[in-house]
This record gives sequence, structure tokens and C-alpha cells, in this order.
Amino acid sequence: MRDYSNMPSLSLHEHGNVYRAKAQILHAEPLILLLPEEISLHADLDGCGCRIDAQSAIPHDCDGAKALMRLAEHTGLTDLKILAEAAAEVSAGVDIDADGHRIIIHD
Repeated sequence: MRDYSNMPSLSLHEHGNVYRAKAQILHAEPLILLLPEEISLHADLDGCGCRIDAQSAIPHDCDGAKALMRLAEHTGLTDLKILAEAAAEVSAGVDIDADGHRIIIHD
């Protein structure tokens, strides 16, 4: 698992942050998306190419576009569809920390 301590974070629900996140992704910069606790990230990620961390059980190194699109469908958050399109352009990967309500987007 990678170290997340030096990655910038954005709350997805703050006004305009979806476009900041999209720019960050398109510049291939790592980013932690913070989501409200009421949003469940426990989604079926089969077919998204995820590996599961043995200790934390966090799905990581998922295909960013596929995983973000699956999460968009699961949560109903259209902002995640915008980010899925950006992730597809740069082949970004994602880690899903469902219990921490975080999506980590990386190279």
C-alpha cells in the first residue's frame, strides 16, 4: 500500500471541488477525495481490476475509470462520472477506503 500522508485532499461536496479534482487528475497529480459519512463506498468492484490489501482489505490499484463509474452508479453521485472520464484520459488508478469514506486517485 502507498503512503497517503503527503497527498492533497478535497471534499467532493464543496462547491467547485469536482472541477478542481478533475484538473488534478488530468495533471496526473495524486488526490484524496473525501466523501460524507452517509455515502457508502462499499460497492461491487468486480471487473475493475482491483487488488485487495491483505491487512486492511482496501481495494487498491483499481482501474480508475471503471471503479469511479461503478461508484457513481452505486452512490448516485454524478460528480464521480465526471472524474471517471478524467481518470480514463490519463489511465489513473484508484484505491477505495470505504470505511474512511475516501477515494484515493493516483497514477
